[in-house]
Amino acid sequence: MGTRRPAERDRAHEYIDSPPLTQRLLYRKHLSARIEGHYGVYRTSVHVARKIAATCSCPSDYWPCKHVRALRATWEANPDSFFDLERYLKTLASRTKAELVDAIGDILFAFPEGLGALGVPEFEPVPDDEYDE
Repeated sequence: MGTRRPAERDRAHEYIDSPPLTQRLLYRKHLSARIEGHYGVYRTSVHVARKIAATCSCPSDYWPCKHVRALRATWEANPDSFFDLERYLKTLASRTKAELVDAIGDILFAFPEGLGALGVPEFEPVPDDEYDE
């Protein structure tokens, strides 16, 4: 974790409920979004009820970064803008097993890192601290 930024105009303001904050998801008590930042595209997630439970793929030395603060503020300002993943998953019960297997195959082909969530060796997520070496 980095240091806290000194008091100044909150740089998160430009991202709050804005077009660069896309793929907004709510899953149980977790929020996630894709944020098109000034130096890249970041994946940010926060736990709705816990202030310290958050992650962001940006390289900021400050914590919480502006992307985390923007995601929380967007939830407070516009919770209806988040796709309710849990509700959607319940609708999948009406699909056949073959349809679901085909869909999973398409997803995993597009996003092979998802194989790690299924326990497939060599596709496990790389811990953040391994990138620093």
